[in-house]
Amino acid sequence: MRTITVFCLLLSSIAGVVQGFAEAGAYERALFYYAYLLDLEKNGGNFARKLAIDCKPEPCDIDQFLKYISKKAVTPKLEISNKKPPAVPDIKELVDELTKEGNEDLTKEINVDKAIKGLKGSAKYTEALVSVTEFVKANAQLSDNEALKEGVRNALRGAALARKEAMTKSFFEDSNMKTKYKEQKTYLAPLYDGAKEGEKAKIISFYDTSAYNSKGINDLKADFEKHTDQAHRGNLEVLENAFKEYSEKCPAR
Repeated sequence: MRTITVFCLLLSSIAGVVQGFAEAGAYERALFYYAYLLDLEKNGGNFARKLAIDCKPEPCDIDQFLKYISKKAVTPKLEISNKKPPAVPDIKELVDELTKEGNEDLTKEINVDKAIKGLKGSAKYTEALVSVTEFVKANAQLSDNEALKEGVRNALRGAALARKEAMTKSFFEDSNMKTKYKEQKTYLAPLYDGAKEGEKAKIISFYDTSAYNSKGINDLKADFEKHTDQAHRGNLEVLENAFKEYSEKCPAR
């Protein structure tokens, strides 16, 4: 009985972490689509020259866009797809839709060469993130569409925080880390502008966790880094840096 209980708890833990990265994926897909809308705007409204340039029929709505760049064939139609370009889908509605059961595959692997012109199919996902964040940083400040600029900012912030929350959850649920850091301290960070209490990410507080466990903060950070996959760390760094730079260029109004 105890073995079954432990196994069930393990499955529950894994599911929670997977869901966390699925939420990050939803924010990142929102970012890609907002970048696509910027690309359309930059080129007169009907054609993209950098993102999903062969997506048909041009201009693609969110459902068509995500299915075009997705590595896995996806059947369900997104309910939010009735908003045609240049309409900007609300970040919360879009993330809620993408994290619904049955839509998870749209937040998983993408064909980077289909998503971003100039990238090869063998390119890593981090390269696609770098390319799309560089594109929005260079072009969003030229746009007069405040809803689109706000969407980009919230997608960058939400993606970074959702990734960090999933990394926090994975770290604290590791059996070795549970033993070493019995007092697990976090803080709440809004995933997007106007986020309510249940729409905030739980992020590890390095200062409080190290202090309450009488551990060195540098040792805790080293443990956290060792536990976290290098690709996740790289993606998080890209998003955090992009959000900081973007917020300086296009601050919240």
